[in-house]
Amino acid sequence: MDINKILGREIKFLRKRSLLSGCELAKAFGISQQHLSRIERGEVQWSVSFLLRVCAFLIFQ
Repeated sequence: MDINKILGREIKFLRKRSLLSGCELAKAFGISQQHLSRIERGEVQWSVSFLLRVCAFLIFQ
């Protein structure tokens, strides 16, 4: 399976576990909800620094 799809699925899992909507998380990182949705589906590659910031935000929320 594609690493982007795996990471996207994990981001979505952490977001839902944190009880955040896609709009709320997207707003926290200054991206559109549509872009976040594409990230969660694994359609977009993102930088490691962005991935770490999102994960840290969701884990330590």
